[in-house]
Amino acid sequence: MSGQVMANRIRRLPRLGGVGKQLSSAYLGSANLGTAHLGRTFLAGALVCLLLAVAAGGCSKSKSDDDLVLATVADVQITGEVYKAKLTKFKEHELPRGEDGQPLDTATMAGREAFLAILINKETMQLKAVELGYDKETDVENARNQLYDYYASQLLYEDAIETPANVISDEALAEYISHMGEKRLCDFLITNFEDDAREARAKALAGTPWDELVAEYHDGDISPTGRNEITVPWGQFQDSFESAVFAVEEGGVTEPIPTTYGFWLLNVRQIKNDPPPDVDAIKMKVLDSIRQRKINLAKNEFKDEVREAHDFVLDEESLWICYQGLPRNESIIDPETGKPTPREQLQPLKIEAADLDRLLYSFTTTDGPVTSNIGEYKSNFDRMNAFQRPKRSEMLGGLRQKLMGELDKVIMTDESIKRGYRDDPRVEELAMNQINQMMVTRLHDDGLVIDETVTKEQLEQFWAEHKQDYAQPEQRSGKLVDCNSQASAEQARAALLAGEDFEAVLEKFGVDAGNKQNGGKFGPLKTSVEHPIVTPLFRLANIGDVTEPVEIGNQYAVIVLTEIKPAGIPEFSDFREALAQRIRASRKEDELNRLLDQWQHEYGVTIDELNLAKMPSWQELMASQEDVQPVL
Repeated sequence: MSGQVMANRIRRLPRLGGVGKQLSSAYLGSANLGTAHLGRTFLAGALVCLLLAVAAGGCSKSKSDDDLVLATVADVQITGEVYKAKLTKFKEHELPRGEDGQPLDTATMAGREAFLAILINKETMQLKAVELGYDKETDVENARNQLYDYYASQLLYEDAIETPANVISDEALAEYISHMGEKRLCDFLITNFEDDAREARAKALAGTPWDELVAEYHDGDISPTGRNEITVPWGQFQDSFESAVFAVEEGGVTEPIPTTYGFWLLNVRQIKNDPPPDVDAIKMKVLDSIRQRKINLAKNEFKDEVREAHDFVLDEESLWICYQGLPRNESIIDPETGKPTPREQLQPLKIEAADLDRLLYSFTTTDGPVTSNIGEYKSNFDRMNAFQRPKRSEMLGGLRQKLMGELDKVIMTDESIKRGYRDDPRVEELAMNQINQMMVTRLHDDGLVIDETVTKEQLEQFWAEHKQDYAQPEQRSGKLVDCNSQASAEQARAALLAGEDFEAVLEKFGVDAGNKQNGGKFGPLKTSVEHPIVTPLFRLANIGDVTEPVEIGNQYAVIVLTEIKPAGIPEFSDFREALAQRIRASRKEDELNRLLDQWQHEYGVTIDELNLAKMPSWQELMASQEDVQPVL
């Protein structure tokens, strides 16, 4: 049989009904939600899958088969390099499945053909989108510029920080291993300003008792126990925070550590050592942790260098004025509706008229100086939604971090332009992958015309055939009091068992402002959710029962069971619209497959089966990725 076959060969390959349907579910992230939640977005997810991996790469290249042409769609060639790069972007459970729902082995021709069919469909839809002029539309052009800026900055980070981090010295490995099992018990205080933290540190080193320093300088809430203390185990905290804590000896005081919640100052009261793990058994995990640690620390240093090169200045007094004007007790969720608080109900930033013209920040770019005052920030703040706004509970550090996050995007984009990254071919490739995805989605939304009518009889028949898809396991909801120590959690539990009001216990012992604002509520949860609270929650027998203290990271919590929703199949009436959407989605799949057949006939599709047979399987590609690891 000849290696070259014509377009009708494509029509026998599975499309959305088999491979596409399974993959769309994976890419929508619906595995834990059940098919009841797919609705109209089901087919849109399949279209996203047609585009697969946004970024090529990720596997070691074999020069013998990278240049092989596996298929052509019009004048577009799908090569071995493209095939392998896209395949490596899949997780094992996302690999193509046959009509029987079973995974297809990509070491077989059936599995290779199924995956190649997805790539061919993708190219077909991209060509049709361009033919219809979607690439010339205004929103696509705007997105193109934004994507070029975004990927230019990302590649700047990658080349300057991530690639060098792949090389790990023997000294770095030894240093990391030496701290494994170590944890530090610390007292802490938090200040809004770095100068205050440095002043407090100087007094601490001069012998001022820690309690006096907390009373004078601490800007955060005081722990319900009356003492601000924290345990910092090696390898579990943010790298910049952890590095500062482990840089001092027992009895020492850290340098001020900038965080979301202001500047932390910690007194290392005691160092403890648990038995270290078997390093040989987790060596690759250790190397990856060191690499990520290097990246995180280097990124902070790099940002500081680039800000300095751009003459960046943030006026701390002006920032404090903005913080003082933040609304008090503003809820993200409207308690009456259970939905995000509408923008028109949010309070404005309160700024005195005399302060509106005060400089907030300035920096220079290739286009000249950039300055902004408090008034301009107020205008931006008043337009933010409930989720975007900095909160008073996050202290001054939260406001600083959110503002710096936005400004760093501008500064890093300018730096990437200075260094020529916007003209880098990698940027064009990454940006165009995203543009193609936009165009294909638009083609789907505009081009797939179906009969939207779904009759009562069609709904009832569909429910009879698919109601098991909607079966729900038992779900539980509860309320949680998060505490900073096991002793505190024991006290909270005792208070609850004694009949004390939950809100009062939460206010007295709870340490997380967000949890307090939500009344400690969570759920509903299923047993399939991976979280420390799930197992103890499902061990409770009755509504109102309280768990023993549960360890969550470096904190403890007690949980009250408030609701049990039994397992079972819900009522048909609860899913009428969802069923209708699934029926419409199925019709769209059929229409899309019809159009794909038509378009592929227009463009003329060819496949070289001999070349396709030489492609490695997913398992082989994953094995080759083991070589792409941090190295000593």
